[in-house]
Amino acid sequence: MWMSMPRRGNRRCRRGLLLVEAVLSAVAIGVGLTLITRGLASQLSALKSIEEYDTLAALGRNTLLELEADRLTRPLQPEEQPEGAFPSPYQAYRWRVAASPRLEPDTGQSPTSELALTVERREGPSAAVELAAVWPSEWIPPTWE
Repeated sequence: MWMSMPRRGNRRCRRGLLLVEAVLSAVAIGVGLTLITRGLASQLSALKSIEEYDTLAALGRNTLLELEADRLTRPLQPEEQPEGAFPSPYQAYRWRVAASPRLEPDTGQSPTSELALTVERREGPSAAVELAAVWPSEWIPPTWE
């Protein structure tokens, strides 16, 4: 019976090749995991910004609706403040309002005014949202102009 003996040189070459493959695979996995981690951190940061702007927009819409409801249900208060703060849990935010008359090109009168409501964060990263509406001029207190 005839038996062949394995060659030692061939065996060393295969072991060395497997070691290089293992090292390259580990490096590729490490680089891939690093990129995935950075991508997730970036996505979390973007999600936090989106949530912040969503909160600002919701607070602004609610404030604008409250101001409009006040105009419809209460008489105009001449010394009404053009700014304010939000109750808990939104005490980190504030709002301010400004109005400017809209002149009619034909008559030169201003039956309406453009109202700009700005909601912003008091401290931390500065983010702000501005909402605009057109109101009758008789709804606008003098302190808002």
